[in-house]
Order: sequence, then structure tokens, then C-alpha cells
Amino acid sequence: MATGYLSRAPFVPLPYEAMAARNALMRGTTQAMYETSVASYNALKGLTVSAITYASDGLAITGMEVLPDDLAPGEKIPLLIYNRGGSGDYGMLNAGQANALMAPFARGLRLGVLASNYRGNGDSEGAEEWGGADVNDVLNLIALGQQQEWWDGKNIFMLGWSRGGMMTYLAMKHGAPLTAAAVGAGVTDLLVPGPEDMERAYRRYIPNYPLERETAFRERSAVYWPEKISAPLLMLHGDADDRVYVGEARDLAAKLQALGKEVRYIEYPGGDHALRREWKDWTAQVADWFSQYRNA
Repeated sequence: MATGYLSRAPFVPLPYEAMAARNALMRGTTQAMYETSVASYNALKGLTVSAITYASDGLAITGMEVLPDDLAPGEKIPLLIYNRGGSGDYGMLNAGQANALMAPFARGLRLGVLASNYRGNGDSEGAEEWGGADVNDVLNLIALGQQQEWWDGKNIFMLGWSRGGMMTYLAMKHGAPLTAAAVGAGVTDLLVPGPEDMERAYRRYIPNYPLERETAFRERSAVYWPEKISAPLLMLHGDADDRVYVGEARDLAAKLQALGKEVRYIEYPGGDHALRREWKDWTAQVADWFSQYRNA
């Protein structure tokens, strides 16, 4: 077993019925769409995708590992941490995320990807806190990656989407030693009113809500502590995003630029929350960003 894992086995996508029962399907995903995604996953070439379990604060946390399957003995490659979006099992790691958000970078940049379901989600132990103590699950995943024989000892990249963008910002706030980061449709200001289901998620998962609502929101919102963003940052957002208001990204980008931070902001006209139509462009932008800052 790879260093530090509690368990590691081939990743096998759940059947559609099991995913639907757990409310983990992305919004608008039909059975046909899901099965097409699974078929694409099963056709992936050149990669080994594993379901992993690792320890974080004494809890067993589930996740995923994606590696080039032709690593030579002693070969060293960068580490990429992928932070998933969603709340609870809604957004848990699945075949679609492996296809679209992990495989392109593991293959194209030849790096190792680790991802977490966070505590309380995807069969992980513990309780979801939506950016509270569950940030440790990201920090401990970095430490796990640093233990792997394949890590090059130099490069740690991070990609976060939506709530995973918030987790990326929080990881930097807590000292994550990142080489560079990229965030798509990231949550930057929880005080900005959003869809009602987001408010329900906050109410359900954030400890001591609503008594400490404003304090909790500010602690989780990078727009209130932009000085803590410590790595070169690529921000991606669509102006038709109906989940995370594009103004949040604009505000954070402006504050980072005012502080002289290394940041690039790309806004896609008509782009939705997942930037589905722009997938080819934004994945290329992320690959170029990481390559620009990669330590030789």
C-alpha cells in the first residue's frame, strides 16, 4: 500500500441508482448523461485511478488518487490537490470529476492528483463543517502527498471549484505551501446572498449557525483576508454563474491586484457555474498557469 494510506483500491463508479439515492449527482444530470460519464471514465487511458482512505484529525477520510500508470521506478512528479465543490454527498468525488477535473492534468502535465471528499461526506468519518475544521482534511492531504515516493519534493499545485475554491483559499490562509493555485467559480464572500439551497447548506453544516453566522462567514471568505493568499493564483468565473455571483470573484481579484499579488482573472461571457462550454479553454489556461510556476 502507498505510504500513509489507510486503504487504497481501484476506483469503481457507483451505479446511477446509488448515486441518485445519495443526492450526489450534479444538478441536471440524467441517467444517460451519468452513464456516458462512466463510460468515458472506463475508457481513460494512461492513468491509474484509486479510491483512497487516509487519516485526518483521527478520522478516516475518503478520497481519490490519479496517477500516470507508466511511472518509472524512482520517477518524481509534482503533486496536485483537487478540492471538490458541493455540500455533503452532493458533489462527492465521482467519475465525471475524474474525467474533467483530474485526468487532464495528471495526463497532460504528468503529475499526481489527490482529492478529498472531506469529513462527513462520501463515507468519510466526522461531520461536515463547510470550511471549518474540514479544512484540515485538505492540509492533511497535502502532508500525505508529501510522503509519496513519486512526489518531486518541489511542486504542490491546487485546483478548487466552487466550494472547493473556498477550501483552496482557506488552505492558503492556514499556511499551505503551494507553488501555484487555480480556482473556478470560487466562493469568496458568504455574506453575499446566494441561492436558497446554499443558505440551507450553511444552516445545516456550519457549527453554531445562526448565532455566529457573520463571524463564520467572514472566517470562510477570502475577500476579507486577501493578504493571506500566498500563492500565484489563477481565477476563472463565468458571468452567467447562477450559483456563485461573479461579483465575488471580481471583488477578490481587485483586492489581490491592489495588494500586488500574483493573480490572473479570466471572466467568460455567458459562462455557467461549471464553465462546461469553456472546458477546453479553461483546462488549457490552468495547465499553462501551473507550467509557468513549476519548479524544475
